[in-house]
Formats: sequence, structure tokens, C-alpha cells
Amino acid sequence: MEPNDYKVIEDVIGKDLAIRLVSSLPYRSKRVTGFWRHRSLYVPKSLKGKSADRLVAVIGKDAAALLIQEFGGEILSPSYPKSRYLAFRNASIVEQRKGGVSIEALAFLFDMTDRQIRNVLKSL
Repeated sequence: MEPNDYKVIEDVIGKDLAIRLVSSLPYRSKRVTGFWRHRSLYVPKSLKGKSADRLVAVIGKDAAALLIQEFGGEILSPSYPKSRYLAFRNASIVEQRKGGVSIEALAFLFDMTDRQIRNVLKSL
């Protein structure tokens, strides 16, 4: 797979789970002539093993089974449009703030500053 692995993943498991999955992936760095970062995901061939356990922990057994059925044994390089992620992140911040989570706790959870959290809350 490539050009837009994120979109294909989203089509299989849905927007919310795709964002959750991609945002949970660590960046991989490689130095060639410059510096670049990317995310990669190995989709196991079955629901057995450590790779499958990690996948199930992030998106659940049903969604993991769908991914395995569609992409089993492949390595995907998903990256999603920043605007989609920001909209999802900002909605999560607002929802959790309405639930009573403090600004300091939100800043910690989303790896942001208190001021950035307040700006997100003010903009929506």
C-alpha cells in the first residue's frame, strides 16, 4: 500500500479508530541526505502474537480483525491530514473539559501547554 494508507485504513475501520491507531504509532526517523520522520504499521497475518495484541489494545478485536483480513502481512505507512487530527484532538479537549478535567491535566494528556489548551477552548 502507499499513497494514502491512512485513507484506506479509515475506509476499513472508520474515522475515529483510524485516528486513534495512527496517533498511537511512534515516529520512525531515518537520516539519508536530510532528516525525515514517518509512521509505519505492521499488520499481522492473524490475531495471535505480540503485534496483534498491540493492535487489539489500541483499536479493539473487531477492528483489528478487519485490518488483518484486509492487510494481513503488509507494512503500512499511514499519515493523516493534520486538519483531521486537529479537529479530532480539539473536539476531545472540549469534551473532556466539559466532563470536568482540569486545564493542567488536559495539557499533560495532549502534550500541550496550558495556554494552548485555553486557546483551543476559546476558539470553539
